[in-house]
Amino acid sequence: MHNKKIYFALCLLISWLVLTSGAIWLYSQQIYGPFAVNGTWPLPFNPTLTELGLKQHSGWQVVHVKDKACRCNLLTDKHIDAFKDIPQLQQSNISVQQLHEKGINVPATPAMLAFYNGELLYAGPYAQGALCQLENSLMIPVLKNELSLDGKWLNGETPTCRCVSSLSG
Repeated sequence: MHNKKIYFALCLLISWLVLTSGAIWLYSQQIYGPFAVNGTWPLPFNPTLTELGLKQHSGWQVVHVKDKACRCNLLTDKHIDAFKDIPQLQQSNISVQQLHEKGINVPATPAMLAFYNGELLYAGPYAQGALCQLENSLMIPVLKNELSLDGKWLNGETPTCRCVSSLSG
């Protein structure tokens, strides 16, 4: 009788572990993966600051694109706060719905669009990895002029926390 109770408890524990692990895996697959589901942005993708309703400034300008329903927004807030320490960086916010109304679609959110002297040089996630950690930032070294991009980078391939846009395409 005692062995049956232990066996039942073990089966219950193993079942709970399997079901919980499966639920966590399924949940993570919904918000973690390549920024663009197929790894590429919808082309052509070359919005201007004017199309976004923003005034052009010299130097770097970052436009933060968010969908208020995306659970990944909290993870990118620390990046946005870190950007405040970069001298002369201009920042703006726009919702994915506002972009869509302007005929501009992004594959996922949260996204950042980085312009240098009015030219789009980067579009994509803030960082790589499921937790979008500040130390995995893709753009802080570029915005601080510690690294440079060889040209425009439409970053769809980086695995990150993201919410696939139902408004893309």
